[in-house]
Amino acid sequence: MPPQLIRAIVWTLAYCQPKNNHESAGLKTAVKALTTRFGVADTSDPSSILTRAIIEWAKPLCYTSCGNYLCQQLLERGNLSDKKAFLDMIWHDIVPIASNKFGTHVLCKAINLKELEEPVAEALFKHGAFDSMQTGTRRLWREYLEKCRQAKKLDVFDKINLEMAGRWAHLACVNEIVENISMVSNNQYGHFVVTKLVSFPSLYKQTCEAIIDSYPPVATTHHGVNLAKIALTEGGRASFARYVEAICKQDEGRTPGIVTIATSSIGKAHLTFVLSCLTPSEHIRIRTTCRAYCITLRNCQSGNDLLRALGIMHSTSTKHRANNGL
Repeated sequence: MPPQLIRAIVWTLAYCQPKNNHESAGLKTAVKALTTRFGVADTSDPSSILTRAIIEWAKPLCYTSCGNYLCQQLLERGNLSDKKAFLDMIWHDIVPIASNKFGTHVLCKAINLKELEEPVAEALFKHGAFDSMQTGTRRLWREYLEKCRQAKKLDVFDKINLEMAGRWAHLACVNEIVENISMVSNNQYGHFVVTKLVSFPSLYKQTCEAIIDSYPPVATTHHGVNLAKIALTEGGRASFARYVEAICKQDEGRTPGIVTIATSSIGKAHLTFVLSCLTPSEHIRIRTTCRAYCITLRNCQSGNDLLRALGIMHSTSTKHRANNGL
């Protein structure tokens, strides 16, 4: 691979999330080609260029499906100074990265390396055991605490117990609600609890992110729609971008959330609001997803309305309906 292409490919892996199988296959091929550079001498130009590029774009690489694998390869096969330089670039963002489904793989790899275990754990404790355990860092905590248990590092458990005194029950309750946010939000009584969580500054961000990322989606009843609107309007533009990605996902063959919303009794008003706030690229993302589920959406009035709003299905004119006795 020509050295001049290495940085361009790493940048693409950092900032481009594959939207279909064809793109995914292309990026995976690029990753495999790049990782072969780790097998050559560290002083070679291609290897040095690759290492510097991964360190430079460490944070965005952690958030993508192919980029996180490239980061793991650096942690496995890089030298100690490169590993530490990589960790320095993401140290202040360890909690949000650990909460990401791709980023957590990178940090679990890092915390299992003896030379990086201490700085990763330090970042977790700096954020706070209670606050960080309410996020997706739970997996990272499990990895770390299991290592401590095997090594009989009882002082770590004493430190956590001291900070968590009187808060264990609160943590367990909040986590269970957040993990089942759609069911709780759409319950005639449960939605009051979620509204209360949103009102707490320490739980606001976690709860709103859970509402936005939820599958099944929250916005399928009046209660859920109201909570989704709160999460979107308070979170600003970034929340809409995240929501579009969440409701258009088709991971593991699941039906996208937007189809579930559109075919619910309350979906039309919510989607009208969402569509009015989208950028052109987000509009295209939703249009592409809905086109793939056009048959399902045509089975209900709100689904038909969505297809018309997206320009996938043209409205039938009044004159045409009259001529056909409609």
